[in-house]
Amino acid sequence: MRSADCPQGRSAEDDFWLQIDANNRTTAKSIIHGVCGDAFERATEIAYTDIAREGTDYEFEREYYRGGTYWNDETETNYHKNVEGGAKNVLKLGARNVRYFYNTFAQRSHVEWPDQLSNFDSGTCTTSAAMCCWPRDRQANDANGNCNKPYDENCYNKDPTDNTDLCYMDLSKGNLSTEFGSSGTVVFPHDGEGSVHCHGFAWANDENDFTNRYKANNLFFVSMYDHMHQRGYVENIPGAPMCACVEQMPTVSRSDCTQVDVEEKFKFTYHPFEHFSAEITFIEIDFNACQGLYDRNNDLYAYMGQLHKDGKVTSDQYASLSKVLVGNQNCLHATRYHFEERGLMYGYDAGEEYVQVAGKYLFHQPAYSLSAFNDVMESAASLRQDFGIILRVCSYCDTPHKFIYYKRLTAIPSGLNLLENLLYDPADYIGSNIHGIDFALFSTHEDAVSGMNPWNCTYAHGFLFPGFCTPNGESGNNHVAQNVAFYVNAGEAYEDFIHIGGDKTNGWASKDIAEFPSLGSSGNSLLKDGVYHVTGSGNKIRGHSDRFHYLYETIDNTAKEITVVARIETTSDDYIGTKSGLMIRETLDSNAANAFAYVDGNVRVSFQSRSSAGSRTNFVYGEVKRKPYSWIMMTRKGTKFRVYQSDDGINWEMTIPEQNFPDSFLNSQKLYVGMASQSDGMTVENYASYSRSSIMLCGMSPESPSPTASP
Repeated sequence: MRSADCPQGRSAEDDFWLQIDANNRTTAKSIIHGVCGDAFERATEIAYTDIAREGTDYEFEREYYRGGTYWNDETETNYHKNVEGGAKNVLKLGARNVRYFYNTFAQRSHVEWPDQLSNFDSGTCTTSAAMCCWPRDRQANDANGNCNKPYDENCYNKDPTDNTDLCYMDLSKGNLSTEFGSSGTVVFPHDGEGSVHCHGFAWANDENDFTNRYKANNLFFVSMYDHMHQRGYVENIPGAPMCACVEQMPTVSRSDCTQVDVEEKFKFTYHPFEHFSAEITFIEIDFNACQGLYDRNNDLYAYMGQLHKDGKVTSDQYASLSKVLVGNQNCLHATRYHFEERGLMYGYDAGEEYVQVAGKYLFHQPAYSLSAFNDVMESAASLRQDFGIILRVCSYCDTPHKFIYYKRLTAIPSGLNLLENLLYDPADYIGSNIHGIDFALFSTHEDAVSGMNPWNCTYAHGFLFPGFCTPNGESGNNHVAQNVAFYVNAGEAYEDFIHIGGDKTNGWASKDIAEFPSLGSSGNSLLKDGVYHVTGSGNKIRGHSDRFHYLYETIDNTAKEITVVARIETTSDDYIGTKSGLMIRETLDSNAANAFAYVDGNVRVSFQSRSSAGSRTNFVYGEVKRKPYSWIMMTRKGTKFRVYQSDDGINWEMTIPEQNFPDSFLNSQKLYVGMASQSDGMTVENYASYSRSSIMLCGMSPESPSPTASP
């Protein structure tokens, strides 16, 4: 662009840069950003106390956001009349200033952020998101909630429209605003909270971004106008403020979301020798449903994802919100993870004679692998010379189903994965797990041992345990119970497996690798008699990040020559998506660079790699070979990787072509090497058992004898 008034050869842009002392577009943008920032600082700011007009000391606002004041406590009534003889406690009359503020200042002015309130203290609001959660509806005829007229009969303690699952409230989080000084956790399992409605908003870190500058306008709209004045949603979750930055709020599955869309006009003035100044001359604010990542609208977490994608919030902030908004169907996992962080676990003390072999949801313990379970059942069968007793405990079931004793009447055939059958998949019952033939059900341990008082019911084979059975023969409704645990009566003398955790056992440690630890099932690693039993977690080792269970050793990578070898005794090859095998990993982060040689559900040995942190995973598939489970080995020599399979640990066959990588691949001083196990889904585990496992640095070749190092 050129102007007739510009000197010859100089564009209008050149002249503008000259006026503001800029020599490039980046510098010019930075200077104008500062000019606009000065305009924002000089703009008139409306005090937040101007909304309610209940004083300027913020006491009314403080109590309101805690869930108090007459706005929250009252309900319209005709039993008591106002001075004019009409209904008393009418919300739209008591909060009429809210409507006035919405129609005037909220849409046309900059409202101050109430950081005088501990609920919204900028120093503690590090996630850049806030949320309200309401458990009560106090207003009828607004098409929201179930408060109805007449108020005195149909609006007592009524519910808002339910849009979330309330998981738990960590009482210490709310202390900043509630000032209760509480500790502990309130849990709300199985929708025990009733109907709850949560709605929030988020903003950019840049103070000059419109989402940040007008976040107080958004707070007013969400908390006072749209939900309290228009819908009648009031009060707080016990132990939590009604509205606050998300760091103080309950953990829930999701939240609705409102964003501000802003049009502003500025007047720029040039002052000779003083450059430019600016002032805001026009503001128009619209409040709309958030436009989130992947077209997920009206969703606070998805909107935060969009802000993250746009570079307006950090990865840590985005991840932090995932600990408050955990996703649909994830309350139980999040609650369990919360308690585990505090050294607590859900469970049931079944006594020294019983060994827990599996659990679901709050009682979740990764199921023992098939070979580990069979080991426990063999001990159970030898205890009384029968075929074993399994106790299922259900925390929220009806009384007849809280404790069910499954007594095996016939030997477990080799083709039946009984534990998986009881937990997830009843489809393999045919001919091997028939009620009244292969097993019986009892209400007590004593009855199961003696065989007295078996349940007389018609077992619905093909449905999850206990197949609609009840002790008196009536059809029950606990066949899909979630919070359950399974224990085997193995006897007090039974020597259980060693659980390998974060602390090293025989040089090995184990860990669930995942982006968000609160999501999905967890895995485990067990050791007994020289065999490692690894139960897979997560549902992927692929793409840009992973979710799986890892049994590993930490090694020095100075020589850059590594051989890792193991005999795979068993795997869960019933599920095509499972993977079990040997891995070399640069870090324990979910997106770490790695090399992985594995057996999948097709029983083929394949290889995959991620060349650098966060990059895409590449695959090289081996030939499908339905061989018995055998040895696999992965060697790394410099930049070259090879994968071998052997039936006997002596004679080796290279299963894929040699893979070459850049010098930078897995070049860290320290590497994590071991056995990885990935399940087929978030609830179906993958079992793998490894024996004679070893990691060697330099020196071993495929022609060498089978390794003899102790596991």
